[in-house]
Amino acid sequence: PWEEFDPLCATRFTGSREASLISNQNENTRVQQSKGNDSSLFVSSLELSQSIPSSRLAIDAIFNIGNGLAPCKPPRAQKSRRNESAVSTGRHQIDFDEIQLQEKPSEVDREIASLLRRSPQHCDPISRRFISPVVDYLITSFKVTSVKVIVEKDYSWPTILSADDRMTFTCETTSTIQYILANVLNTFLDPSQISMLQDRLPVDEYGLKIYGLDEFLLSSSQLGENPFVGQALAFGKDIRLEVGKIASDNRSKRIHQLDIPSADGSPRRSFQLSSKKPDSVVRTVTNVREILDALKNSLRSCSDTHFDNSGKYYVGLVIRVFHLKLLILIEIIPRIAALKNKERVSQSVKLLCTVLGRIMTTDLSTALRLFLAAETATFSNSEREQREILTVDEQLLVHVDSVHNIPREWSQEFSLFSVAVHVMHGTAEICRGFKENPRPIINDHFFPYCRTNTWACFRIPFCVLPRETRIFILLYGTGNSVSGDYRNLQIHPSNVPSEAQTLLEKQLACASFPLFDHEGLLRQGSLLLPLSAISGKVVHPWGPRPLFEMEDDLVVLVTLPQLHYDVIFPCVNYGENSLKRDFNSLDSDTQQNLLDIVESGVTHSLTEDEKEALWEKRHYLTHIPDALPLVLASAVGWDWASLTNIYQLLDDWMPLSSVQAIELLLPHFPDLTIRSKAISWLKNASSDFLFNFLPELVEALRFETFEDSSLAVYLLTLCAGDRRFAFELFWQLQQRIDQCQERSYSNRCSLLQQQILRLLDEEFSIDIENQHRLLQALNVASCEMKEAGDASKMQLTLQRHLALLDARILENNVRLPLLPSFLCTGISVSECSYFNSLTKPIKVTFKGLKSSFSILYKVGDDMRQDALVLQLVKVMNDIWLSQELDLRMVIFRCISFGNKSGMVELVPDCRTLCEIQSAVGATGVFKDDLLKKWLEMHNPSEFQYKIALENFHLSCAGWCVATYVLGIGDRHNDNILVTRTGHVFHIDFGKYMGDWQTAVGFRRDRTPFIFTSDMAYVINEGSPQSATSRYQHFVDNCCKAFNLLRKKYSLLVNLMKMMSCSGIAGMNLEAVNFVQSNLLLNLTDTQATVQFTRMIEESLKSKFPRLNFLAHTLVQMRGTPSMLRGGYDDPNKLSFIQQLYTMKDDGRITRVDVLAFEKWHIPEKVYVKFRNFM
Repeated sequence: PWEEFDPLCATRFTGSREASLISNQNENTRVQQSKGNDSSLFVSSLELSQSIPSSRLAIDAIFNIGNGLAPCKPPRAQKSRRNESAVSTGRHQIDFDEIQLQEKPSEVDREIASLLRRSPQHCDPISRRFISPVVDYLITSFKVTSVKVIVEKDYSWPTILSADDRMTFTCETTSTIQYILANVLNTFLDPSQISMLQDRLPVDEYGLKIYGLDEFLLSSSQLGENPFVGQALAFGKDIRLEVGKIASDNRSKRIHQLDIPSADGSPRRSFQLSSKKPDSVVRTVTNVREILDALKNSLRSCSDTHFDNSGKYYVGLVIRVFHLKLLILIEIIPRIAALKNKERVSQSVKLLCTVLGRIMTTDLSTALRLFLAAETATFSNSEREQREILTVDEQLLVHVDSVHNIPREWSQEFSLFSVAVHVMHGTAEICRGFKENPRPIINDHFFPYCRTNTWACFRIPFCVLPRETRIFILLYGTGNSVSGDYRNLQIHPSNVPSEAQTLLEKQLACASFPLFDHEGLLRQGSLLLPLSAISGKVVHPWGPRPLFEMEDDLVVLVTLPQLHYDVIFPCVNYGENSLKRDFNSLDSDTQQNLLDIVESGVTHSLTEDEKEALWEKRHYLTHIPDALPLVLASAVGWDWASLTNIYQLLDDWMPLSSVQAIELLLPHFPDLTIRSKAISWLKNASSDFLFNFLPELVEALRFETFEDSSLAVYLLTLCAGDRRFAFELFWQLQQRIDQCQERSYSNRCSLLQQQILRLLDEEFSIDIENQHRLLQALNVASCEMKEAGDASKMQLTLQRHLALLDARILENNVRLPLLPSFLCTGISVSECSYFNSLTKPIKVTFKGLKSSFSILYKVGDDMRQDALVLQLVKVMNDIWLSQELDLRMVIFRCISFGNKSGMVELVPDCRTLCEIQSAVGATGVFKDDLLKKWLEMHNPSEFQYKIALENFHLSCAGWCVATYVLGIGDRHNDNILVTRTGHVFHIDFGKYMGDWQTAVGFRRDRTPFIFTSDMAYVINEGSPQSATSRYQHFVDNCCKAFNLLRKKYSLLVNLMKMMSCSGIAGMNLEAVNFVQSNLLLNLTDTQATVQFTRMIEESLKSKFPRLNFLAHTLVQMRGTPSMLRGGYDDPNKLSFIQQLYTMKDDGRITRVDVLAFEKWHIPEKVYVKFRNFM
């Protein structure tokens, strides 16, 4: 694969790309001289890359007159007094009055229709439920085999006074949910109800769900396969469930749209599902006919004295462009008519067509067909002959005629422009690229343009091109760069001596399009291609067709060979004979060489010798799943003749795991069958894996060629089967619609969003609308709170807005976007506050039917980075759990909304290290025993304290490894937190992948990760010695966790590769290389263990972290301590027992027995200490 077009590689002007471009002026001249001798190379139509229409129709103006080809040159027409509006074509006479409109589906419409046919047509009844995720292993099998379970009745049960609606029991973690449900129903159902069902328990009508959520457990799963069980045990909580009817309405009353008034009481406008809603110019066929009639009248008014029939012919063809602003055409046509030279008329009309780049919108889809030359124009609608691609020997020729709508700032900076043409298959270049000499901007014909006139003749016949071949166009700008002492002077470049100037060439914009459409037909003729400006150092030769959207879109006119027949890529037949071979039949040296390549190989870094060895012995490797991506990357060709062997290889290969299948969705593998096979393997993954990787699957849509991809169909299938996937996918798509700079990809996301709304019921649409309104209300509350001024006014403003929102939610419940299975019935306004940080995020506690859920809503930061880091940490934790290493990691949710806003789940009962240490003043950061005493205070019993120490030791090890691998920077004592049960976790991931925090030019993060002496003091249980058995156990867990990540590194790397084009800051090639470097993949497990042990010692001995803690604590103490971490301490809690007991959770106290007491006399105070009580 060509390195420059790898999604993870930076583009480079010099080097390999320069060498891969052909720039032979003599050869260009020969191509231009010979092009007139072969009519098959001429253009007969102009096709516009299309947008997604709301009407699902494209309206095309078709000349339904005669058959056959026009002559090479239009003869001089004689004046006709009988019909002055007629134009001669050589064989027929065209009358403008005979121009008609014909409706037909556009290419995008056909893809959408194919997507609808392949997608589910309706939802299953189960789709109205939220299904709790499951994993493919027992989370608790290596620690716990039986658990305590509490089950209560939900609101679907009839309310009966004094009825027993709660049961407690102990069961095995291997018990199935259906078995547990049967026992629960046998207890809760009245014997008469069971007898009415002929002694059959209605297990199909009821389900178990997580307490406080509308999230049902999968009946076929085992209890220990549900991740929420492991989370509950990690926090020392019981397994609490509810039982209710599956088919019952999941809310007490019919839902309505959430009414969110503005601050002045006037109703706010409904939130749009997509933030991109451009205005349309033409919406109906009637509008098109009106424009057509007006243009006809305008043409008739032109005088034949200045505008001959040839000129009328050219302009008449422009009538087919219905998507124009009427006034622009009517104004320009007379100016063209004033031209006497026919060549200038022809050129003017050609340039007039490019006005489309200024006036197109994306609200309607159109198939624009402009016949630009009378010599090759055909007016026949008859069916054309169709040939298979393997019989076509013509060579590929691409003509880039001109570039239009060049931005003013580019034309001022660069004096010359050129284009490079490449033929791509995925990230690999099929043959050497072609680049012409730069050309200047021409300022005649009403508007400026650059006539590149690049003829790229590739010495490759059509019959050897792959099905997914793409033509990639790259625009360069060339200008003078001032060097030497003149660079810092404010001197105009024209006044700088020539010896102080050097030519500078820069990549400005690019675009690509597939050579074959989704039905396998070869594209022919011309098309207007909008170019996208290159941001950063990465180019993307893949993905959806580019779309027009703005008036001033940069446009290039591209011409492909126009043959007199259609060319189709035929279906590939395979599967008759297996070609598998026995790996053991190879000699030992060959076996070891192949295994070494598979173990260390990466698809985009294989050497040519390695590729040759893999491809030659491919039939011996079918039993090794990891080898398939490497073998496919080593394929010698992807043309039709090669596909039979490749597709047979897929059938022979051992099925890939879900992790391995993800790799086949990278842009390295554009073949449609390969990607479809990857989806079929992905369907075997656990629901927890699929849900966690949903952001990556959405990003993989970027690499799909057409709208009806197997991946898009599969995502819609997931939504049809589980409402949890539907909500998550909708918001993942919305995130990209709002923030993605690639319009074609954001429009693809919008299309899929529309299909989700079409597929699901009206209740889902209302839920989505209410979530939008909720976010709008939170955004208004946050912004107006910041404008309030001082702290007291900010708190009052926040509470006023939230009280109003609480009343609205009480009337119309809303599902929380962060956790849609939680139905919000109100807001606990008294528990809401804000955090005293730069962006002033607000804490909101939502009330549910039986529980509450607290979130942090932040405006001002890009939350996508935090969400990505938390996803990577969760993937690490899943790797450890699957290998029976439970590090008690705290995993919390985070999702981004809109532009720099998002929502984060708040972990309850936790404090930052800064709050714990500053309790005794700023010098608390240097006291080793403070953290241990804090844990002792919150865990008064010996059993609780032992559990807290174990949680601290395990979670600290997990976060040490995670923060090192991901290079998390800006670590201080205010973004490291500890729960009362001893769990350590980190927040705020603004610095990662080696982007270290600096202050006054000094790097503040000077250790591999944060592990200080007060943490070691807790692990050693107060022992000053670092060589205790407990400390060694901590080191062993760190090293074991690190080596497990090294073993499963492909999962992390593939995830990051998928996100490398997402536009998230810092997620690029350097990030992938950084993680691979930190994993020390070149070392053995023993060597890696030694190295990580040294890093632990280095972090422990360093003094810089504590100095950084001190500086941050001093800054924080200047703020408002009462506002930190959610406000004042709860006055209901005792100083010596921090846990809050309630009658709801723990029952009513019926008796208290005092066994003994002691009276302590301290000056001015008397304390009474009870020895024991019940």
